[in-house]
Amino acid sequence: MQREAWRTEPMANARCLDGSPAVVSILHRDPAKWIIFLQGGGWCYSLADCLHRAAYMPFGTSKGPPRIAEPCGLHQLEPFSNFSVASYRYCDGAAFGGTAGAVGPAGRFRGVPTAVRFDGSLHLSEGIQLLRARYGLATASEVML
Repeated sequence: MQREAWRTEPMANARCLDGSPAVVSILHRDPAKWIIFLQGGGWCYSLADCLHRAAYMPFGTSKGPPRIAEPCGLHQLEPFSNFSVASYRYCDGAAFGGTAGAVGPAGRFRGVPTAVRFDGSLHLSEGIQLLRARYGLATASEVML
C-alpha cells in the first residue's frame, strides 16, 4: 500500500506561541468530505508557563520536523477512508481560542523569548479560509470536526 502525501500549509498571519507560523496539514482526497482534526496539547495558565512552552516544548512552535497529528487512524477506516483530512497543529496554548496577539515585551532573555503570541482563534479561522479557497471545503457536503 502506497503512503499518501500530507501537505503542510503555513498560515499567513496566525502565529504559534513562539512567533513561528501556525500550520495546518492536509491530506487531500474527496473535497466534498472532510475530517477537521484539532490536535490537543494542554493549556498554559500563566505568562511564565506560556514562555516556557514557547521556548522548550513542541506544543508552542511549528519549528522542527513536521508533526502531523493524525486523527487516531479514523481517516483510514470505512466509511471515512476517502475523506480529506485537515490536521491543525496545536501551538497556541489556549485550545485554538486565543485572540490577544502578542503578550509581553518583545525580545529574548538568555535565548528565551520574552513575549508570546495568542493567535489560536486566528489559526482556526485562517485555516478554514484556506481550506475553503484552495481545497474545496466551501462546497463540502460532509464535515466532521
